[in-house]
Amino acid sequence: MVNLPSFAERDKRIMALSAIERSGAKVIDPTRVYAEMGTSAGEGTVIYPDVYLYGKTRIGENCQIFPGVHLFDAIVGDNTVISTGTTISQSSVGRDCIVGASVHLDRARIGPRAVIEPFSLITNSRICADCRIGPFADVRDSVFLQVFQFLRRY
Repeated sequence: MVNLPSFAERDKRIMALSAIERSGAKVIDPTRVYAEMGTSAGEGTVIYPDVYLYGKTRIGENCQIFPGVHLFDAIVGDNTVISTGTTISQSSVGRDCIVGASVHLDRARIGPRAVIEPFSLITNSRICADCRIGPFADVRDSVFLQVFQFLRRY
């Protein structure tokens, strides 16, 4: 038997989505976006269907959150793009970042203007400003500074 959400749960979801839309964010299909109370999104942000916002997730202004994204207690900076199928858990992503498809961030701090290429896994790590990681990277318990990007070119 399928467990249907109670009326109270549906009301909380509707209230959370209403608060997000009142802040100036655009939710493309509210019937297909799940948001818990306490989540927020800034003005000009576009949230596509099949996005899940949990805990104390905060999304900045003018972001794009594509379908299939799961954000658990995540902080997303302004002007950031989160691509399809990405999961971000207990992590922060700086402003002007691009996070590719099917990326998994867990307890990570991503600096401003960083690019995380598709299919990368970053766990318990810090990626500094202007770095490019991936594709198919597996980064654990590390700190990547901008100098690594410079050295990679040669």
